[in-house]
This record gives sequence, C-alpha cells and structure tokens, in this order.
Amino acid sequence: MTIAKRLSILLAVPLVALLGFGIFTRTQLSKIEQQSRFVAETQIGSLAAMGDLTRHFAELRVAVRNHLLATNQAAQEKARLAFEAEEVEVNRLLSQYADRLISDDPDRRMLDEYRDLCREYITRARTVLAISADGRRDEAAALLYGAMGESASRLSKVSSEWTSTTRTWPRVQARRSLRVSATSVGKCLPPISPLSFSRRCWAW
Repeated sequence: MTIAKRLSILLAVPLVALLGFGIFTRTQLSKIEQQSRFVAETQIGSLAAMGDLTRHFAELRVAVRNHLLATNQAAQEKARLAFEAEEVEVNRLLSQYADRLISDDPDRRMLDEYRDLCREYITRARTVLAISADGRRDEAAALLYGAMGESASRLSKVSSEWTSTTRTWPRVQARRSLRVSATSVGKCLPPISPLSFSRRCWAW
C-alpha cells in the first residue's frame, strides 16, 4: 500500500468514526430529551392530581364537621350531600391516578397506602354522620376528634411523603438516563488507542 493511501486511511477513518459518534450522541441526547419531557409531564400531572385530592379530601372533612354542627335537619342533609359529592370526587381522582399517572413501584405503594387510609377515614366518617343524624352529637364528636383525627394525621403524613417523592422522581430518572447513556457511549468506543491504530495502518 502506498504512503498516499495510508495517509488517506489515517485521515478518513477518524472522520468516519467521529461522524458515527456524533450521530450516536445526537440519538442518545434525543432519547434523554424525550425521557425528560415524559418525566416532567408525568410529574406535573401527578402533582396536580395530588393537589386536587388534598383539596377534595379537605372539603369532605369540612362536610363531616358541618353535619355535626348543624342545628336542623335541612343543614344536616346539605352537609351529607356535600360529603357524598366529595367522596365521589376523591374516589374518581384516586382511580384516575392509578390508571394514568403511576410512575414506578414506590409511587404505586404510596397510592395504595393513601387510598387505604382514605377508605378507613370515609368509613368512620359515615359512622359519624349516622350517629350525628341520630342526635348523639357527643358520641359523634368523640369519634370525629379521636380515631378519625388520628386517621387524618396519618393521611396527611403519607400525603406529604408522597408529594416529596414525586417532586424528586424526575431528578432520579434524569440521573439514571445519564448513567445509561454514558455506559452506552463507553461500549461503543473502540478499545484501540490512536497510536496503536496508526501503527496498524503503517504496517499494511
């Protein structure tokens, strides 16, 4: 092989390698961008759903309290209807989150724990409404500010942990994407040094 051909190869091969590496890098960056966009959109939807859940659950608790404080049957009925409407909305939001917004296994576990606590609170709330409607306000108040108060506190704690986990999830996913991309790049780079490559070319 002539010196001219060897020089041509020495110049052409690195250029082709750089071009291929550039295409590969661009593809990886595109994947990272798509994943980051998906994570951001999922996070926004999840946080919005959590905000709605918190708001409607708070309204549900207010309805229970209003039923207990009502001075006539009409006011109790109004509070009961408000409670039932908020219960429907809370259940709808929980189902919507489970169907569309689950991001990973920890997120699913947090949802399950939150949903179980909601069901526990709502079951006790219905008992309070029944006792209150029967005129036993002291007994209803004891349950509302006792066992139900403890359920509400646990629910609030789980909600805070769930929200915190959802806020940090995008950063975790981004670091994972970068690690995968770095590993892929390392696997694609040839284990041949420039000096070794040059010696092989001149040996032809």
